[in-house]
Parts: sequence; C-alpha cells; structure tokens
Amino acid sequence: MTIQRPDRRDAGGDQPHPRRPAGKLVVPLWVWLVFGGFGALLLMGCACGGVATLFWFQGRTNPRVTEENYKKLHTGMTEAEVKAVMGEPNANGEAYRDAKDGGDDPRDYGGRIMRWRNGDEYIQVRFGPDGKAEGVGYQSSDRNH
Repeated sequence: MTIQRPDRRDAGGDQPHPRRPAGKLVVPLWVWLVFGGFGALLLMGCACGGVATLFWFQGRTNPRVTEENYKKLHTGMTEAEVKAVMGEPNANGEAYRDAKDGGDDPRDYGGRIMRWRNGDEYIQVRFGPDGKAEGVGYQSSDRNH
C-alpha cells in the first residue's frame, strides 16, 4: 500500500502553492503589529520622557537667584531693568487679582508675574498693567522675604 500526498494546488486546482524556503521563519502579521506597536510606544515614551527631563532640569537652575540680586530689585522697575539683573525668567504668567474677580481695588487688576528659580531659592516679581514692578519676593530654604 502506497500513501499518496495530497496535491499542493490551490482551491482552483490549477496553480501549485509557493513553497517557503527551507530554514526561513515566517512571522505572522499579528506578531509584527503587537510587538511593533509596543516598540513604537516604548520609543515615544523614552523620547517624551527625555524632553520633559531636559525642560525640568533646565528650568531649575539660574545662578542669578541670590539674596544680593534680590536686594537690587525694587518696585517701579521695568521688565527690562529686572531682566538686566536676573536674566530671562524660568516662568512667567499673567497676574489677575481682586478687580478682575469682582473686587474693589482697581490697582490690583492685571499685570504679569515673573519667577526665577535656582534649586530651593526663588525670586518673584509682580508687574502691574503699566509694566512697572509692584512687588518683589525672595524665598529660600533659609529665609523668606
């Protein structure tokens, strides 16, 4: 009795199936999608984490944040004068207080706040709507002003 192998033809019966070269591993599509997607997510996470770390450490140090420079700052200075002493701020934003929120002090409406940081030391300057410094603050782990 002879065992015959089935014919390696497709459903139409007229063309033989292509053979896979011996020793070559064929990886299914779902494996590529799963591991490729995981690899892409891992790569994006590393890239985003690196950029975030760069900004975090870059924004933490400013050697001009000292008590001596704080003493050079006073109310009435312009932003340009303050930046000449302190350099570019680590953070800045708009300052809205009492009058903007329905309060009765029109002097405390609008302006900007600029902050400089060096480790545990901070200097903050609040500017009024006219662009002049209205308040200056200094904070360190040793003392607050």
